[in-house]
Amino acid sequence: MRGSVTKSVAAWIFIACLALAENGYAATPVQKTPSNSARTPSCDGAPVYARTWLFQAHALILQQQGALNQSRCADKIVKALSRSALKAQCPECIPVYALVLNELADLKRKAADDSADINVKQDLLTDELNIRIDFNDYLLDSNSAQSIDSFFEKNFNSLGDVAEFTRAGLKFHNITLASSHPLSDKSVRAWIKAVRSCSAWDFKFSQDRAVADIAADYTTNRVCAHAAMEVHARLADGPVAHLDQMRRVAARDLPAPRSQPMQHGRSAP
Repeated sequence: MRGSVTKSVAAWIFIACLALAENGYAATPVQKTPSNSARTPSCDGAPVYARTWLFQAHALILQQQGALNQSRCADKIVKALSRSALKAQCPECIPVYALVLNELADLKRKAADDSADINVKQDLLTDELNIRIDFNDYLLDSNSAQSIDSFFEKNFNSLGDVAEFTRAGLKFHNITLASSHPLSDKSVRAWIKAVRSCSAWDFKFSQDRAVADIAADYTTNRVCAHAAMEVHARLADGPVAHLDQMRRVAARDLPAPRSQPMQHGRSAP
């Protein structure tokens, strides 16, 4: 609960800072089109590529009753927005757009937590997983602009959580391998947990087994041995936030890399 409150406070501080810039405190004033700025957003309406409209759309999302309705409204608004049009017509909107994406993913989790229906819960968590993967790709494709780079760690940490909830270990492993952004301790620990479960990729298999027993399995399971090697290789030189500490965790929880190099799940000749 404390973590949720902290994240909410941080989000509203971010909104307040952007709102100050919107009201004329930005170093470079942004010219607005009066007709665009005046158009009121709706969950089902056509988008306007103006920062004021996006702020209003974000407020509209939070005005809906309950996390499920909020997430549905956010879904519609996000799907109506074109990223290419956003970049071309309103580059100053990108931080607010990132805020809305972050809100959408968080609302999916809240709606899942609120639901007593296991199938609805699973569908919402799957939605969250896909949204966070898409958001991660968007952040990386945006060349880590300072205005949205702050969202990366929070989103990636939550991505690890929802990957575990949905038992998407292999998907999380591949996404982590492809990420060029420094990994937090939380993300590295989630990655190690996913790879320990490599025989099922469900974050659960082998969690209570000794590393020596897992290493014995790796003598016949080259895919899993290769996955563990990939973790150790990433921790050899980063990018990882606390490299030495995470190396020690990997050395404790994962079998050591094989002396024979491996490629694509097979021993190299």
